[in-house]
Formats: sequence, C-alpha cells, structure tokens
Amino acid sequence: SGDRKRGAIILDSIEVIYQEKGLSRDAAPRCFRLSAVRFYASISPTIPGTNSADHHGVFIDRLKYYLARVLLQICAWLPLPAVHGMGAVLGFVVNLFPTRLRQTTRRNLRQCFPHLSEEEVARLAAASLRETARTALEMGKSWLLPMDRLLALVREVDGAEHLEAARETNRGVIILAPHLGNWEVFGYYFTERYPTTFLYQPPKNPYIDAMVKASRGRGQAKLAPTNRQGVAQLLKALQAGEMIGVLPD
Repeated sequence: SGDRKRGAIILDSIEVIYQEKGLSRDAAPRCFRLSAVRFYASISPTIPGTNSADHHGVFIDRLKYYLARVLLQICAWLPLPAVHGMGAVLGFVVNLFPTRLRQTTRRNLRQCFPHLSEEEVARLAAASLRETARTALEMGKSWLLPMDRLLALVREVDGAEHLEAARETNRGVIILAPHLGNWEVFGYYFTERYPTTFLYQPPKNPYIDAMVKASRGRGQAKLAPTNRQGVAQLLKALQAGEMIGVLPD
C-alpha cells in the first residue's frame, strides 16, 4: 500500500508535466508509469521514515524506552535498600560475562593502579560494577519521584559553605562533578536553590532523551547539549553570574 501511495504521487507529477504540454495522462505509456512507480519504490528505503528499517528502529527505541521506564518506575516505588539489593544482583550478573562495561572497567583500573595483580583488579572491578548498577537503579527515584520526596532522601551535605562563598563573588561558578555517586540528586539539590545550567550528552534513543530532559529540567535547572550551542549556553550563564555544571569524565 505504501508503494501504491508513493506511485500515485509520481503519477500526479507526470500528469502535471503532460498537462503543461497539452497532453492527457493516458498519453504516458503504461510501461513508463510502472517504471516510475518501481523507481520510487527502489529509492524510498533511502528516505528516513519510509522504509522498514526505520520503522524497526523506532520500534526498538520504543521497546527499550518502555522496558527502562517500567524498571525505573518499579525502583521508584521500592524502598531504597531493596533497590540497592537489586543493584547488587545486577552488578554481579554483569560481572559474570565479558561485556564491554566489564572490559572497560578492568582496563581503566589497570591504568590507574598498575601495581595491582589481575586478581585484585578483578575483585575491584566486581565491586565497582555492583555500585554502578546500584546507582543506575537509583535513577528511578531520581527521575520519577516528586522533587520533595526525592530531596527528603538527602541526609547530609558537606562543603555547601564553599559553594555559597563562590556564588557571592557574582563571577559565576563552574562545578566539575565526575560520575561518582548519584550525581542526579546532587544536581537537583542545588538547582532547587540556584539557577544552574548543566552540560549533558543526549541519549541516542529519542524517547529516553525526552524522559531525561523532562526529569532533569525540573527546578531551576537548564540543560545544554554537548555541541557548540551548548557551550555558548554555558558561557552565557557564566557571564550572568550563574552556576554551570560539567561532568568532565
């Protein structure tokens, strides 16, 4: 049916050409019209959104989004200790297989701690993957809980006075915060108090990207993508005396 519709578009175009020349649509040889339809059908897979590969990609993106959303929603409902328990199991499973994440973790550990043996690297990598999985599952609470319930989970804040002193200079503040611990809660905590612009790398999945932007855009937070426009947005915020956040790793 899709090819017939696209073919009709070409036939309409042919009709316009023939009308301009004072000819009727029937004057176009049938073999020419069929060739036009087949030609359009042959090139249509190269046009985004018109081929089965594009539809398959959209389906996969949506499936990944719904699976992630369900998992995150479950984690938002569960008590935090239960989420951490699930994360420990997930990290243990990830460490069992030669995944890219496990290989990257071990490679980084070897570079940072060249004096460690392979057994020590493997043990430290396993612990790192457990904590990574716990942090990942905490995103359910970070992204989906109401802001007041999320910030109620913050028990202690260290060093806030240094940030306050930096803000009082009215020269802007740059926060360099690597992916250590739950950086999402850190961002929410400060953007509830101060206007802040965070540099972030949009996920490739557009549905997950929309969810992330909706979550991270709460409070006084603004998001700057990792491109030239995003860098310009960060500089503008600094010139206005605001805070910007960058995860350098």
